[in-house]
Amino acid sequence: MEEFKRLEKQKLNIEEELKELQSVLLRENVTMNTPLVTQDGFPRSDIDITTIRPTRHKIILLRNDYKKVEEEIKKVLEKVLSAEAAESNLTNGASESQLKTSTKDEAANVDGSSLNKNHEKVLQRSSILGRPKPFCVVDSVAVDSPAQEAGLCVGDEIISIQNCTSLASLPEVVLGSIEKNLHVLLIRGYDADDSPRVYQLSLRPHTWQGPGVLGCHLR
Repeated sequence: MEEFKRLEKQKLNIEEELKELQSVLLRENVTMNTPLVTQDGFPRSDIDITTIRPTRHKIILLRNDYKKVEEEIKKVLEKVLSAEAAESNLTNGASESQLKTSTKDEAANVDGSSLNKNHEKVLQRSSILGRPKPFCVVDSVAVDSPAQEAGLCVGDEIISIQNCTSLASLPEVVLGSIEKNLHVLLIRGYDADDSPRVYQLSLRPHTWQGPGVLGCHLR
């Protein structure tokens, strides 16, 4: 997580420096595309070219740095949420006991009265459309991972994790909840009438012998 914090700090520093440089251009009443020469090809005398030119150059360099930092942050977040490197521990012949904690799974089945308020709101909103709508599916669960400890199984359809209902915003929620319990609302199978079987689990992100802090792959 130190790497993520370092990159976030670097990103914020670049943003602040870009704001300062943009304010210089604004003060000079020019943009990145404002011509610095006249139609005859001579330097303009109505603007401070000696200030504008290096400022533009710095902005271009910082924008490139910003893109690189964003790419690095993206890679870090992907490591947090996936366990692809640990999937080699799972064989095609893995038993259900490796992918499930059956007693915990059965105990996790709850009715609406036991759902926390955030989950209940998600369930109420999505039920208007007929049934709860998941935002991602569990592709794999690594052995001895935080995800397996929580009782997550391959094929689980995640409705919400804490108050998060978007895969895009999930990394921020997970990174801000290391060693804390996250309430997970999910669908695991459907009854004969196509009504979903809703489960609630408690997931605690933390470091383990594998990559990331969850030990599962979501899509």
